[in-house]
Amino acid sequence: MRRAATRARGDAGRLRILLVEDSADYAHLVALALDGMDVRHAASLTAARRLLEGPGPRPDVVLADLHLPDGEGRTVVAGLVAAAGAAPVVGLSGSTDPALVAGAVRAGAAGFVP
Repeated sequence: MRRAATRARGDAGRLRILLVEDSADYAHLVALALDGMDVRHAASLTAARRLLEGPGPRPDVVLADLHLPDGEGRTVVAGLVAAAGAAPVVGLSGSTDPALVAGAVRAGAAGFVP
C-alpha cells in the first residue's frame, strides 16, 4: 500500500496538497509550514471543487478551512469528500466547538486540526 501511495505522488515524490482557505495570510503561513510539498490553494469551496473536478493531478490530501464564504462545517467537508475521490479531507479551524468537529467527521472528514 505504501508503495502505491508513493507512486501516486507528484514530481520527485512530493506530497500533493489542496489547501482550501479563504484567508490569504493563513494560506501563506500553512504553505510555508508545508515547504517542500506541492501545495495548491483554493479560496472557496466552489474553487476547490473546480480544481478537484478539472484536469490535472489529483491531490494526495485536502486540508480545508471549515468556515468558507460559500460553506460551513459539514457542507464544506461533504462537498470536498464528494469531489476528492480517494484523497482524505482534513478539517482546519480555529474553533474547537465539539459540534463542528463531530459534524465534520460525520460528513466524512478523515481528521481535524484546530
